[in-house]
Amino acid sequence: MNKEEYIIVGKLVRPFGVKGEILFFSCDEESGHLKDIHSFYLETSLLPKNIEYWVGLTKTGAKIRCKLQHIDNPEAAQLVCGQNVMIPRADAAPLVSGEYYSADFISLSVRCDNKEVGVIQAISNDARPLLSIQWLSGKLGLIPFDRHFFSDPDLAQRTITLLDSTLVDL
Repeated sequence: MNKEEYIIVGKLVRPFGVKGEILFFSCDEESGHLKDIHSFYLETSLLPKNIEYWVGLTKTGAKIRCKLQHIDNPEAAQLVCGQNVMIPRADAAPLVSGEYYSADFISLSVRCDNKEVGVIQAISNDARPLLSIQWLSGKLGLIPFDRHFFSDPDLAQRTITLLDSTLVDL
């Protein structure tokens, strides 16, 4: 499995109920496209996990649950919780202008005042995503991905511009 061909679409959060259902946190605001996904990969496994069913898939993506084959109790469900869920990039929700996959931010060069100041190491999957940046000084910083702080990323050039130089090395 080539990880560049896959994107993280969510995380298995915690067991739900006694039948092995698992609460699923979606990285996307919309989750309706997941109804067509019948298997996915966990970040730590090369084997696909087959989905028996989804519950709560809506346009808002709130309170989603899934049931995986061969996971029939909360103890078995707990063993896969906390893991990121990946699907083939081709199966991901289509993007509109100004939207990006979280996975595309990893390893972007952060530029400020026309020079490289760091590299994005991770992005949180929260309501207000945080970019984890490894500054050239070696320090690690967290800055919200927000139009006040960053320009739109240039995925072709693999860069993003930090708009406020006072945030460098914080």
